[in-house]
Amino acid sequence: MVGSELERLVASSTEPAPRAEAQTIKPTTSFLFFCGAVVPLFFMTAAMMVKTSGVQLAPFSDVLPAARIVLIVLSLFSIALPWLRRTEWLKRENALTHAPVAPILGLGLSLAPVFYGFVLFVACGMSVAELSLFAVTASIAATTWGLNTTRKM
Repeated sequence: MVGSELERLVASSTEPAPRAEAQTIKPTTSFLFFCGAVVPLFFMTAAMMVKTSGVQLAPFSDVLPAARIVLIVLSLFSIALPWLRRTEWLKRENALTHAPVAPILGLGLSLAPVFYGFVLFVACGMSVAELSLFAVTASIAATTWGLNTTRKM
């Protein structure tokens, strides 16, 4: 009886410990606020650098009005999609980390308008003031997404 207990204790101490499950890193509110501020600021800075560098811009300036409308609609869709699919995305997990994919996917889609605005700025010659509207929209969308998503997690 004592021998079997000793064997069990010795066997358990020599066996390798089970691997600890990978800890999931949940995006914090401060990280999402940081992304919501830094990414649009990065694109605005890049736009100012491109504008002051003397690089020829606006090879497609004739399509600016139509492209502006298309990308405004695409921006609204990019912002609305995470909110419409939110409950489904919060249930789905990443197969590797077992973390919800919704926070990062929603953040990326919320920041998409600043990318769209930058493309219009470089390709179609949109003004910096209009680019700043895209950047502010993306920043507000990302901040709102981050604030509401971290509350739900």
